Amino acid sequence: MLNNTNAQNDIARIKSNYGVCLFELGEHEQSLNMINEALGYITIENDPIFFANTEMMLGIVSLFLLGVKGENMSSFEGILFEGIEAYRKALIVYNLKDYPKKYGSIMLNLARLMLMKEEHYKDGSWLIAKHYYDNILLESLGSGLSEARKEYDVIGKRLIEMTTNTHIKR
Repeated sequence: MLNNTNAQNDIARIKSNYGVCLFELGEHEQSLNMINEALGYITIENDPIFFANTEMMLGIVSLFLLGVKGENMSSFEGILFEGIEAYRKALIVYNLKDYPKKYGSIMLNLARLMLMKEEHYKDGSWLIAKHYYDNILLESLGSGLSEARKEYDVIGKRLIEMTTNTHIKR
């Protein structure tokens, strides 16, 4: 890693932007790799917003790959956990009080990833998804998140389906 923080940030921005370009070009797995490389050059202390945005992009690419290729991917498990961890790191910066819309988007995508995890492992991850979903729903009443209610309702319907499945009834 370079000693010069400005040079590190420049390299991170170039790699992050290149990762976004790769994503736009349909090179999703390469995009994931490039965004991971970018994260090797930045820290939350040096540039918290850029760090959080890059983690969010990693989460978005992970969620997209999992949604498109699903469990047929040989790297399904790694990408799933990488996406969950990326969104959790972004939440360190994007809290409800200061960034309600970003917070809501992250929580919604975390709920989606936890539902994927539940579908794969049948490990009770739907409870965590429900927690994220309930948190967003409660906060949407007074935090400017109400425009995303339709998306929340999709997740809510999936959670209702999951709670009625026999493998989840406890």
